[in-house]
Amino acid sequence: KNIAVDLNTGDVTLCRAVEFGKAVWRPEAPGSPARVELERPEAADSILRDVKEVWDIFRAKIRIQGHTQKPAPGHRAPPEQQEWLRDLARQRAERVRERLE
Repeated sequence: KNIAVDLNTGDVTLCRAVEFGKAVWRPEAPGSPARVELERPEAADSILRDVKEVWDIFRAKIRIQGHTQKPAPGHRAPPEQQEWLRDLARQRAERVRERLE
């Protein structure tokens, strides 16, 4: 089972993660690009095919949310790292969007 659809709210939840390659923040190179390659493209495509089937039926607006690892408890990431993490999430969401087209 790849996805769960809540017919009351229209929410589609992935039951299996679309996994990306490991991305590592490097404080010595804060502007370095994040990795956005899919870890297992075939598995991601299987999951996203199911999402696309539901989307093709309802043709509603879709919001793709990307989540990144949270800092350790009590640790606040520096602003540069926070921006890097936001950029990483945006790039990964964009990669998912591209595969849904």
